Amino acid sequence: MTGRWLGGDGRTARSWALSLATANRQFVEMGERSMVDRHLGEVLATKFGVCNKSREWIRQHSLQGPADEQLLALTHLKDIASYVKNLTGGAMVLAWHDMLKSFDTRIIADLRLATLIEPVIWDYSEQIVTMPEEGFAALATNFPAVWASSAYKGANYPSAMYIDIRHYETNNHAWIRTKIAQEQKFKFEGIIITGWQR
Repeated sequence: MTGRWLGGDGRTARSWALSLATANRQFVEMGERSMVDRHLGEVLATKFGVCNKSREWIRQHSLQGPADEQLLALTHLKDIASYVKNLTGGAMVLAWHDMLKSFDTRIIADLRLATLIEPVIWDYSEQIVTMPEEGFAALATNFPAVWASSAYKGANYPSAMYIDIRHYETNNHAWIRTKIAQEQKFKFEGIIITGWQR
């Protein structure tokens, strides 16, 4: 799998996965604070089934067609979420909704990802435009609970020189209206108010 953060096309072996797993274990083990107080960053994967190891996995599972790369990616996500859940004694893993929205909902259901993952729907606009009605409906087929993600700074454009308080206030109010409109589909666990720094 290839991530935007890593660059490249994923054809070369990388040792970062083992380092990341070790760092995450140390991160979980340090201190006495609960996992609720911690955030483990993520790498967004953009290509699947490109490297030799991934192609071998697909071959071993006798898969063909477009679902093979989706199953590979979602199985990897499930493995990571299971690892974190086991390591932490049951913490729920949060995943950005755009990591999930393009995958076949049947594969998500077959892998029972809702037992491990709660989607975080991010939208920093004033009218919540990234998730149309059918997007909420698709998530609701597999996930009984979701989080919203708004912003209080950054997340508007890369060269912003000031904080547009009215924009962020409008974004948060839009999320409250969206929560009310969509809460018959699933439980909203809360709003994660993010601050982006560039």
